[in-house]
Amino acid sequence: MKILHGPQNIGGMAGVLAKAQRQLGVDAYSYCWPTGSFQFPADYVVPARGRRGYAQDLARFFLKEGWRYDGFQLYFGTSFLGP
Repeated sequence: MKILHGPQNIGGMAGVLAKAQRQLGVDAYSYCWPTGSFQFPADYVVPARGRRGYAQDLARFFLKEGWRYDGFQLYFGTSFLGP
């Protein structure tokens, strides 16, 4: 099973849960936009291009790579294609 966490990383949840799932043998990754001043870790952080740029990069990634995942864990009422 392959799981994708994101696009928010509030309190580091996406990065921490993906890492913990990998330790349990699950193929899990976090793909998030930057978390502000705290800089919580994620497997991939979208490069800074402004809010509109983040949304475009996330949507492009999801439309290109999303089919490779079996499950999605989305945070804070957002998705890879918008709210």
